[in-house]
Amino acid sequence: MKIQDTNIPHLVFPKDYDVNLMYLSYYGDQNPDESFLLTPQIQSDIIEGETVKLFIPVFHHERNYQDAICGDYQEDDSWSNQEERTKSRKFYLDCYNKYHKVTLNGQLLNVGFLKKDHAVSEQFGIVGFIDREFLKKGENTLVVTKTLGDVKEFKWTIPFYYQPNTQLK
Repeated sequence: MKIQDTNIPHLVFPKDYDVNLMYLSYYGDQNPDESFLLTPQIQSDIIEGETVKLFIPVFHHERNYQDAICGDYQEDDSWSNQEERTKSRKFYLDCYNKYHKVTLNGQLLNVGFLKKDHAVSEQFGIVGFIDREFLKKGENTLVVTKTLGDVKEFKWTIPFYYQPNTQLK
């Protein structure tokens, strides 16, 4: 394997970020073979259906910040294994929701995220769905912010075009 065949150059030599550029990594249909995601992703740069599907990768190093953001998870010996597993999963899902924010055209959205492995890269992350009622016809801008403590904030601006499908009605 050669270094240019990996994602390492993106980490070592990051490009200047342009909020007006439609990066290919933001769109699943333009990245069918992506083996590792560094950015959130929606299904396409042109949305014609009922929803926008947003996947946000959650990286292993984020665990280093979760205690400060969400507190320590406390196991309860009085719960069964199944109850404890359910409680733990909910705790961490609630935690992911605390440090991920999504705005659409400048308006903060309350996206109900679910845990999911990405279908192509198989990375762990969270997925949420934005209903078409929040979209305006034409250009839209989705901003995803990941805040890890007081010092680390990552922001991605994902432009896309919404074309209502008149056959859906």
